[in-house]
Amino acid sequence: MKTTIFILLVFLLQACREPLSDSPRNVDKRLPEFDYQLLDSVTSIKSSEFKKDKPIMLFIFDPECMYCNGLLQNIIDNINDFECANIYMISYVKIGRLKEYSSSKKLNQYSNLIVGRDKSGATLKYFELKNVPFIAVYDKHHKLKASFHGVTSTSVLRNTILN
Repeated sequence: MKTTIFILLVFLLQACREPLSDSPRNVDKRLPEFDYQLLDSVTSIKSSEFKKDKPIMLFIFDPECMYCNGLLQNIIDNINDFECANIYMISYVKIGRLKEYSSSKKLNQYSNLIVGRDKSGATLKYFELKNVPFIAVYDKHHKLKASFHGVTSTSVLRNTILN
């Protein structure tokens, strides 16, 4: 029992740590190339086709992750602070599960929040992810400004987008 509690505590501490504002080792400063499957399950767009009218925030998440859900709720609660960015929510779960999740959170009511799937897991490999949430902020020219592993405050995200 003590071993189980210890393992659970270590896992929770790993998943919920202070955000790191440095880029993963092998990441260059450009937006990675990947196919982004939208919730209609038919449409896929290349990341290079993401809008270039404002900064981009990639929010890599898992619908079952309580830290991801908490961060999403904080973003939604402060959505006006994020109107200056396009937020691409990326998951690796099946598109049906993503549709359910998006519907339950009413994410379609936010015009700058796009939910989709990285079918190939290219972003997982590119960012060398071991846990979520993970956020990468890019300027409107798709150059990396900062990346954050773990729980991150919305004020830090907003300031990164604006500066």
